Amino acid sequence: MNRISILILVLLFPFMGKAQINEVSANLRLHDHPRLFLYDEDLENVRNSVNSNTLVAEVHRQLISKANMILEQSTNKKRMEGRRMLAVSTDNLNRIFILSYAYRMTEDSRYSDRAREEMLEAASFDDWNPSHILDTGEMTLALVIGYDWLYNKLSADDRRTIARAITSKGLDPSENDAYNRSFIQQDHNINQVCNASFGIAAIALWENDKRRAARILSRSIQHVRMPMRNYAPDGAYAEGPGYWEYGTSFNVAFIAALEKALSTDYGLSETPGFLASARFYACMITPSGNTFNYGDGGSPPLLPPSLIWFHGKTHDSSLLAHALSLYPQHGTTIRRQWRNGRFAPLIPVWAAGMDNMEKPAEELSSLDCFRGDQSVCVMRSSRTDPDGAYVGVKLGTPSYAHAHMDVGSFIYEYQGVRWALDPGSETYNTFEQRGIDFWNYRQDSPRWRIYRHDNLHHNTLSFGQQLQIVSGKVLIGDTTDSPLRKTVAADLTPVYAGQVKSLRRTVSLEDGKFCRVVDEIHTDGSTVLSWNMMTAATVERISDTTLKLSSGQRQLFLKASGIRGASWTFSEAKPYQAYERPNPGITELHLTAALQPQTAYTLTVAFADEP
Repeated sequence: MNRISILILVLLFPFMGKAQINEVSANLRLHDHPRLFLYDEDLENVRNSVNSNTLVAEVHRQLISKANMILEQSTNKKRMEGRRMLAVSTDNLNRIFILSYAYRMTEDSRYSDRAREEMLEAASFDDWNPSHILDTGEMTLALVIGYDWLYNKLSADDRRTIARAITSKGLDPSENDAYNRSFIQQDHNINQVCNASFGIAAIALWENDKRRAARILSRSIQHVRMPMRNYAPDGAYAEGPGYWEYGTSFNVAFIAALEKALSTDYGLSETPGFLASARFYACMITPSGNTFNYGDGGSPPLLPPSLIWFHGKTHDSSLLAHALSLYPQHGTTIRRQWRNGRFAPLIPVWAAGMDNMEKPAEELSSLDCFRGDQSVCVMRSSRTDPDGAYVGVKLGTPSYAHAHMDVGSFIYEYQGVRWALDPGSETYNTFEQRGIDFWNYRQDSPRWRIYRHDNLHHNTLSFGQQLQIVSGKVLIGDTTDSPLRKTVAADLTPVYAGQVKSLRRTVSLEDGKFCRVVDEIHTDGSTVLSWNMMTAATVERISDTTLKLSSGQRQLFLKASGIRGASWTFSEAKPYQAYERPNPGITELHLTAALQPQTAYTLTVAFADEP
């Protein structure tokens, strides 16, 4: 082998599986249809699980209930929302998957007939909007599931029509450079969703064009490794738990499809940090049944199907313990998430034969840190007490997909109340339709002039009303974990470069109850500090440095000390522009103080149960 060949192999090796470095062979013989996730001979095992496992039985009931609802709805038509058709693609994936599951479990032809109508309608669309390739990916997978799971119920003409649509409107654009660069070259959720969808399609349509199927499947296996590298070292998903649920769910489905059809995942599940990421997600679910929703993350499911798959891989019952403990209080929410989820039909499939899903598990540790491009730490008094304390700390950088200027921000829950909150994400289409460069992450980007995105409206700091430095990146510093005090410290200087000489923040959970934040600030020139926090509590001033926060019958005090002349102000969380999302019931707090040049300050802001 010459030096050039060796160099090529060295450069490509990180993208290649341990099992092989050549393309998937076109000579493979795959199982007859259905071949994705669930063979016909496995159905009895799933039915037995429905009859014996209370969780699976409840999921099954919700899926059949949703299938019955779909029977009463009209078929989805092509509908654009700005530049996206994604809502239609996602709904079709949900509908066709659930209807196909309902047919396979009950053999009631109403469900297969309705899925057929949905697939033929989607096949008639002029295209699946490849300019926003996520739309194409999800619609491709939607029809692939129905094509494979209902293969023996569809006529030969129907199969040809559906397969032709999958090929011309899904796989063809995926191999067109005008469209595929938007997922091939990305290292985040778009890559996972699209490579999974097109890779699974290649498995389903294998015999139609084996050489092309092998090429597309090889491409998916190779390129999905790019975003999967970002799970290292501890499993943190840089785009937050909401996008973890999105990208990882498709990634898991792809691995599961490979394992079922080809008896190997080409080493994908062995990617460093990937299996550990389930623990990351479990830690993002708070005692109150909410999530640590940093960045554009939104509010993901409390018990996503992928956690069942991870549980089967790791046999770590702590991954499910907290989510299952939330069911009595949040069953309505969880059931709605199952009915509306893309991959909920795989819960009974992946859970079949698991007999320890609902066994009590040891609580997760009281302090967990996840390093990576967007490092996070969580501290808690308990994972099972709904009134327990929880503190989440977000570090990292603003210059990452779906990131906000929330470096150094924290959330705090206690007694079932989120006292310090993240304001959440914005509606993408609102800004795109106004021509605002929403996806630009440069320092001067209009993205940072959005209320919910800047550091003035996250639980962090600003100096002279300046924005955080997008090129800065903050790592996890020292941590301590003792029964009475848990702490996370970090040097925030990189995201405030040129604004102060140095800044170190230490966030702690004291006595298993109270959050305390200590900021050690060394100024360069004179500046005005603003210590910022968002809350849904009712706010009452006690003094310049003490506020009373109330939520229902609960109350806490927020006390500041360490800087002479510092004073609290608070106001309604009113967006900059009328078209931005409103923030009903949220109040923004700002502790402000004039800081002298070349001076060291230590500011402490602490929650307490008395003034």
